[in-house]
Amino acid sequence: MFAFTVTSRKVQNAICMMLSAVIVSASLSLGALATEYAEHNAYAVTVTQLS
Repeated sequence: MFAFTVTSRKVQNAICMMLSAVIVSASLSLGALATEYAEHNAYAVTVTQLS
């Protein structure tokens, strides 16, 4: 029973790590897509230097 519990926890940890990686990747991808969308829809950013 102890071995099953240890194995179950290892599998659970692995699944959690995989889901975390998927969530982080999806968040970064959506952020990149939003940035690209904003660039191509007539939004402009002007940087000026004050003397």
